[in-house]
Amino acid sequence: MSDVSLKDIIKEETETIMRQTVLLNIPPRLQWDNDNGYCGETALQSIDLYYGAWISQQLIRNINEGEYLFQPVSFNDHRDPWRTLTLLHFTYNEWDWINSPQPQFRDFYHWMKRSTLRRHPVIFGIFLPDEDETDYDHIVPAVSIRYQNEDQYDPHDTIIYYDLYNAEQIEKNLNKEEFGATRETINDKEDADDGCLPLDIDYGIAITGIVDEDSVTLPVRLSVSEWDEPNPIFRQHSREMRGTITVNNMTNRCFYALLRYSSYEFVSTRGNANDFLLSDFDMRHEFMATSTDYVYEDPMAISTSGSVYYRCILISE
Repeated sequence: MSDVSLKDIIKEETETIMRQTVLLNIPPRLQWDNDNGYCGETALQSIDLYYGAWISQQLIRNINEGEYLFQPVSFNDHRDPWRTLTLLHFTYNEWDWINSPQPQFRDFYHWMKRSTLRRHPVIFGIFLPDEDETDYDHIVPAVSIRYQNEDQYDPHDTIIYYDLYNAEQIEKNLNKEEFGATRETINDKEDADDGCLPLDIDYGIAITGIVDEDSVTLPVRLSVSEWDEPNPIFRQHSREMRGTITVNNMTNRCFYALLRYSSYEFVSTRGNANDFLLSDFDMRHEFMATSTDYVYEDPMAISTSGSVYYRCILISE
């Protein structure tokens, strides 16, 4: 083995050790393919779980009055991604694709990296081979990054996301040669079946949290027992799922109440703890924290149709 190759190996191993990983607890989901596909709805559904909510793909589309896209396609288009997020009680930050200089690849990834480092999940648009959309072909959720430098674009970073067709995570290095493409070049790239980030104009929304105007709730994550959702177009009936809720950032020996809401329409978004305890929830589970985290198996089933939200509040120190 030559000295040069040995140095290269040592350098690569050192850089690997120095890299850090931010992994968000976002599960894979399987999208429906009918009616232009439900990728936007399913990407949003996966991130909703990260914030303690189950929302059906169909419900998201119904609230959005059509396919969930990053922007209305015309002045008369009723679809509105911002209104939908507001109605579902999420806060968000959209990438400013209109005013950002082109090409946007580097700046967009830097924005997505900063969002992920803040633990704000991002849904973003990618090109796929053999498609003909101008702006993007598919919407996917970013779930993790591996990085070495926090404050800048680094082509050696790795972005990890789900394609919403398989449960496996997809990893891409953030250099233009591997992950960047235009509508014209995507079909000529190797390993492009998992998608490429548009070089010129990019689209993305970071879901920054839940609407909690008085900041009284704790971080809540939800996982469900099924990774797919019955599709009514094939006359598949809704299923019941088991839900596991994880509450974070608790104080030992304090008492908390975990509240379950049977619809996004009933979720409380303001007030103190007493206001939440008087809100229109359908389940209340009280417990004393014995560590900073608490895991609860909900004995009530979650239907794949509709929505279920969880909130946790401190009730006694």
